[in-house]
Formats: sequence, structure tokens, C-alpha cells
Amino acid sequence: MQLLYVLWLMTYMLAGMLLQAQPCNYIIQPPATLGTTTILDPYTLPGIQPGDIICLEAGHYYQILVRNLQGEKDMPIILRNQSGRLEIRNQAHYGISVRNTRHFVVAGNGDPEQEYGLAVMEVAGGAGISFDQLSSNISLVHTEIAHTLFAGVIAKTDPDCSFASLRGQFTMQDVTIAHNYIHDTGLEGVYAGHSFYGGFRMQCNGSDTLVLPHVIEGIAVHNNRLERTGRNGIMVNSATKNCHIFDNVINADSQAETHNQMGGIQIGGGSTCDCFNNTISGGKGSGIEIFGQGEMRIFNNLIEFAGKSFKPDEPHFQYPKHGIYVRDSQANAPTNLLIAHNTIINPKSDGISFASQQAHGSRIHNNIITGPGSFQQIQSAAFIHHPGISLRVSHNLMLNSALQAGFTDYEQGNYTLKWFSPAVDSGLDLGDEGIRFDIHYAPRPMGSGYDMGAFEADPKNMTGELSFIQAYPNPFSDKLTISMYLPDTGILAFNLYNINGQRVYSSKHEQIGAGSHEITIDTSDLKQGIYFLQLFTESGNPVIRTLRL
Repeated sequence: MQLLYVLWLMTYMLAGMLLQAQPCNYIIQPPATLGTTTILDPYTLPGIQPGDIICLEAGHYYQILVRNLQGEKDMPIILRNQSGRLEIRNQAHYGISVRNTRHFVVAGNGDPEQEYGLAVMEVAGGAGISFDQLSSNISLVHTEIAHTLFAGVIAKTDPDCSFASLRGQFTMQDVTIAHNYIHDTGLEGVYAGHSFYGGFRMQCNGSDTLVLPHVIEGIAVHNNRLERTGRNGIMVNSATKNCHIFDNVINADSQAETHNQMGGIQIGGGSTCDCFNNTISGGKGSGIEIFGQGEMRIFNNLIEFAGKSFKPDEPHFQYPKHGIYVRDSQANAPTNLLIAHNTIINPKSDGISFASQQAHGSRIHNNIITGPGSFQQIQSAAFIHHPGISLRVSHNLMLNSALQAGFTDYEQGNYTLKWFSPAVDSGLDLGDEGIRFDIHYAPRPMGSGYDMGAFEADPKNMTGELSFIQAYPNPFSDKLTISMYLPDTGILAFNLYNINGQRVYSSKHEQIGAGSHEITIDTSDLKQGIYFLQLFTESGNPVIRTLRL
């Protein structure tokens, strides 16, 4: 997975450099008349070939219609800005509409001085940018989209009575939506694929007909910034193969409070997606909602305060919103999830909530969950709530207060781990699952074991008199070994407490020299349960580790 991401990023950066270096084959000027649609098709661009670049000069445009353009796999047709920033504002139904077009790129980085050189700043009657009417193999990069009545970006073809876009007749392939800034949308930020994967009925030629929408094979939604979306920040439906949602930053999703359309990220019906390294903060919806199917990995995501601003004065169970929420697939298909290494901070209701009877056997490991709002009602089940559903759950740090987690600076939203955090080196090794990096792509592990949560701590960068501490085995049995490194000579002592706060072991204060040390203690008389190891030096700064017997 890490190699795949690096190759993907290198390819993207190289494509960006080539894009800026290549000359324009067509140069389009802003329309002279207010309300004029700029049309780009084989008639207005005579002789257009795969690999050609269409350049839009800076200025104000009403709307842009792209239709019937055909690039090739390694030679897409590119539409980009030129010499500055162009803006689209209108009272119409779209900003840019791409129809019946394949192997096509819309890019706002034609001018290296402009991060978002192509901007759809207002569409009062519809969506910002849409890829529809059998369009496929498309990319959207470095655009800004804002103040739309509907979604910011739409990528799908809705069924009609021609039946040309039905499943088996048409497949949308290789969609990339990356490095865009999408904000203040009436509905979704990104809406890819049709919601009704299981089919719906429509009237065609006087007959009531069940239709199955097309699927998407190959979609990457990554490195986008989304703010204040009306519904889901990112919603991907009917994406049956090669779906990846990663490195997005989503703030204040679901402002319209539309039922069943409230999430930072929603993996919709029919989708099988890996969802990782996203940051989701302050939305009214759940952090990540999963209605898909098949084998999926949800990992290294940071989810802050999911749903806390949604009807805050009402009981959480009347309007529940969770850090991660799993619901049955539309197609009644089996679902096998690995939910790992997520940091979930103070959700309105549950940390991770399962309401899917199809997800038996899913695995939940190495997550940090703090302060779920449902704790007062259902106690420990509030952290991982799965009534009647058999899951494999272990090595999760679950705390009522985020202040107990050993974060670097909780008040400032810095959830990296201090050296004494109980999450350090306490996780399950998930290398065989392909999880070998953290939310910042630092390698896992960097200490003697995997850390819980989205962030992996580097022992070389940790500060404190005890710059490294490990207690093993964990779980332990009749013996417990404490391994430590002291940068300077000092007095060391330690205590062992049970879950009730009773001290069950205490060492003498001893002078310990600088360097590495190991101490083994006899724990054969202890009962099975959870214990807390406290170490301290003469400076009085404690170190705490959570252990299991």
C-alpha cells in the first residue's frame, strides 16, 4: 500500500510538471457576452486529437459545456487554465458539464502560480462540475468549487429509458478527484456513483421497469479539502473495484442536516473501498459511514467531534452520530472490515457502531477512542457498540477522557503521542494487513511495537527523563520485564496498580545509571485483569503503561 501511494504521488507530480510545460493546442477566451455558454466539442475545436491541450485564458466565464471528446489511455485530452485564474459564476444548472467524453482531464494548475486556477464560485441552480452522459476515464485536479445549489462534484450517469447507462451496458472507469478545494455546497462535496446500487424502478414507455445503475471500476478521491458541505463531505457509491479514499481533510460536513445523508465520508451501496489517512473534524454527521460490501480497510483516520454540533441539546440516542458507523449493504452481501489505527475523539454517540448483520467476523484493532457521548447510557459498549454481532476486537485504547491518552496537546488538536502514552508500543502487529505507515506516512512500527491510533510515535523524538520504556510480554503472566533507556543517571522507582487503583507492587528507589536496563518482577500472585505500571524518577515526572494479565 505504501509503495502504491508513493508511485501514485510520483506519477501525479510528474503529470503536473508535464502539464505546465506542454504548449496549448487551443486557446479559449472568456465570452464577450454575459450569459454565453462556452462549448467545447469536435465542432468548436476542429481537428482535436488525443493528447491535445485546451487552454482557458483567465477571466470570467458563465458556464462550460464539454461534449463528445475522446482521448486515449496514455494521451488524455486536457482542459486547463492559462496565465492566471478563471472563475465561473451563474444562476444556471451547472458550472462545467462533461458529457459523453472519455480520457479527459480538468486541471486548475496550468499556471504554477495558482493552486486553484480554475474556480467554479457560484452555481445557483445546480452542481459545480459534473461528469455524466456516459463519460469515463476522467480526472479533476486543482479546482475550487463553492456556493452550489447541489453537489460540488458529480461523477455518474443516471439511468434513463434509453438503458444505455445500465449495469452491463456501461461501466465508468478510472475516476480521479484530487487536490481540489470544495466548500459551501448545498448538497454533497463529492458525489460519485449512483446511490441505488440494488436498483430502483422507473417508468419507461408506460412500463414499470427495474433498472440497475452502472458501477465504477477504479476511483481515487484524495488530497481534497472540503468545508461546510450541505450533506456528506465525500460520498462514493457503486464503486465495486479499486476504490481508494485517502488524505482528504473534511471540516463541518452535513450542515443541511438531511437524514441518511450525514457523514464526513460515506462509502455507499455496492462499494468496496479502502479509506485511510483522512482527517474529519467538527461535522454534524458521523465521521465515516459504511454501507458498502466486501473486503475493506478503514485505517489511520483522525475523526474529531463527529456529530457533536448536531442538535447538541437533544439526547444523543434520539439523534445518534458516531465516529464510524457500519450499516447493512443494499445488496445483502457479506462485508468484512478491518477498522484499525483510527483516532476517534469525543463523538456525539458511539465511537464505532455496528448495525450490520453482514459484518460478522470484522476486525477492530489498534484504535484510540475517547469520550463517546453514549457512555453514560450504555457504559463500555459506547466505545465499540456491536449488539448481537460477532467481531474480533482487541488492542484498542478506550478512555472517557482524551486527557488520559497522552496526546502531545489535546487542547490544540495535536494527537501525536507523548512518550508515556499508554498507546505507545501497545498495538497489534498489522503488517500482514498492509498497514505499515501512519497518517503522515511515517513507518510503522518505529518503537518496539505498533502504536495505537492514527499516529506512530518516533522514540528518537520523544522527550523526558525516561526516553524509552517498554513492558513485556503484554499480556503478561507470571513474570513482567521492564525495559528502559535513561539518558542520565538518576533515581528510579515504579509501582503496579490494578484497575481499582490498588497498588499491588512497589519497588525501592534505586540509583540507576545512564543507558539501557531491564528489570524483571514476579507477578505470579496477581489475578487476571488490567494493570497500570507507573514509573518515576527523582524529578517526579511519571510514566504510565497499561498492561493486561
